[in-house]
Amino acid sequence: MNNLIVETVPGIALGLQDSEQNLMNRRPRSKFESVFAEGLIKKIMLLGTGIGLLSIVTFILGAYTAIALNTPGLRFYYGSSATFIMLSLCGVVKCI
Repeated sequence: MNNLIVETVPGIALGLQDSEQNLMNRRPRSKFESVFAEGLIKKIMLLGTGIGLLSIVTFILGAYTAIALNTPGLRFYYGSSATFIMLSLCGVVKCI
C-alpha cells in the first residue's frame, strides 16, 4: 500500500517531464568514480537520520493521542498508523 502512495506522484512527474537535449552526448562517469560521489553518502545519512527521528517522534505522538482519548489499549495502533502516514508523506515529499 505504501508503494502505491509513494510511487504515484513521481511516476506522474516523470511522465510529464520534458526530455533533456544532448543527453547522449555527455561523457560517462569514470569507472573509478564512486557511486556515492558528489556528497551522496552525506545526503543519504542526513535524510535517513531525519526520517528515523521523525518516525520515532510521530509514533510517540500517536501513542499519546490514544492515551489522551482514553483508549490506552490502542496506543500501539495509533502510533503505528501515525507513523505509516508520516512515512508515506515523507516518501512523496522526498521525491518531489
